[in-house]
Amino acid sequence: MHKAARFLKISIWICIVLLVAFACLLFFAIEKQPLVIAPSYQQVESADSLPALLQQLKRSIRCSHREQSIQLKAEQLNSLAGFLQRAKPAIKAQANLDYQRSLLAISYRLPNNPLGNFVNIRLWLHADQKLNIGTLQMGQLSLPGEHAIGLLTWIV
Repeated sequence: MHKAARFLKISIWICIVLLVAFACLLFFAIEKQPLVIAPSYQQVESADSLPALLQQLKRSIRCSHREQSIQLKAEQLNSLAGFLQRAKPAIKAQANLDYQRSLLAISYRLPNNPLGNFVNIRLWLHADQKLNIGTLQMGQLSLPGEHAIGLLTWIV
């Protein structure tokens, strides 16, 4: 009986710690204002460039066991974001590509709540021959690139 009580006490403490950590994560990740305010009709102006990108993505999925190289243009990513926004109005995204450092910004509108209405994600990418994430920022939380890749790999 003593071991069962001790196990119950440890389990309760672990649950409390996890709940507090989750509450802190929510508090720092949720914001009051959106990061991205991009109307979808402007983003889909370059929609004719999407079929080529989609073909590249399909090919990369079929050959996912090999190293891939996909050429992306800001217009393609923003058109893709515009179509995503039309399908899911709660999501807004914007890509700013540069030769040195690029930014992928996403805002997700949450249901009304007292903490805030948006989860804003910023993904800073460094110019490289491979996926080189500089920083992943979600609200006020920041993750360095190597941890962000591990997290994204775990999620996917």
